[in-house]
Amino acid sequence: MDQDTRFQFIHTLTSGASVSYLTVPYRCTLRDVITTLQVTDPGDADTLTVTENSAGTALGVATFGSGLSSGDSATWVANTTTGDHVLEAGEVIKVTGSIAANQPADVLVNIELDPYARKA
Repeated sequence: MDQDTRFQFIHTLTSGASVSYLTVPYRCTLRDVITTLQVTDPGDADTLTVTENSAGTALGVATFGSGLSSGDSATWVANTTTGDHVLEAGEVIKVTGSIAANQPADVLVNIELDPYARKA
């Protein structure tokens, strides 16, 4: 099975931290995180941080720039040390959003898993 599983969901960025949780169905690594802003730019330096929930292992960060419009994407950067951490079946991925402005913003998030748990 070389086909990836992809979680797709709307994550609402709010002032402070907003959190979503996803349980992985099998042993895997995180292949990619693709995000699409659903509203005009709510502010600068908005981020989505992805971690393994129980140990807090950092997998990477998606950062939005400034002056964005609906449909624009964040830049995903896997953690250089732990971005290829192997997740075991049943482990939970935690997605934490941080927003600079007080205006809420919806982001379409696609998290793609690698079922072969390949490391970079």
